[in-house]
Amino acid sequence: MIQQTLNVLMKAAIIGGLFIVIGACNIAGTDSEGTKVIISDKAAANFDYFHYKGQDDFYTNNPLPGEDYFYNPILPGWYSDPSICTDGEYYFLVTSSFSYFPGVPLFYSKDMVNWRQAGHILDRKSQLELDGQRVSEGIFAPAISYNPHNETYYMITTNIRKGNFLLKRKTLLVNGQTLFGCPM
Repeated sequence: MIQQTLNVLMKAAIIGGLFIVIGACNIAGTDSEGTKVIISDKAAANFDYFHYKGQDDFYTNNPLPGEDYFYNPILPGWYSDPSICTDGEYYFLVTSSFSYFPGVPLFYSKDMVNWRQAGHILDRKSQLELDGQRVSEGIFAPAISYNPHNETYYMITTNIRKGNFLLKRKTLLVNGQTLFGCPM
């Protein structure tokens, strides 16, 4: 039964012109005696690099009619669970990164329409424990805030299986550089 399920999946993938790797999945089925069997591959999916530029044909084929228009969503690509704060000069936006490293992409904007990625909040392996976590785990729904009274940025998030944690900074240090003064 299990082998049949794998064969059907692979045939569907080949017919559909897709390539599917089933290495990090749990596959359930029954053996010849009707006993439920779960095959668990302990190898987690690992990605060394992922980059999405957002220059799809959609933007070429659908130009904006004027300067007062913008595309929705404002961040093309895969940016789940956005959280936004402002320090009075810039707006800052963070999103979930799940099991991808570096974690928690950080964007900044002056007008909440034109965003630039500054880097990632969790850019050191020591900050982001992902060992043994599946693709659907990792960092979920980070929340960013700014307290003008003590001029401090805060980010709280959850690392699935590892717990909640809080980061605070007087300046937004991204990839070893202070974010302030970035030209738009």
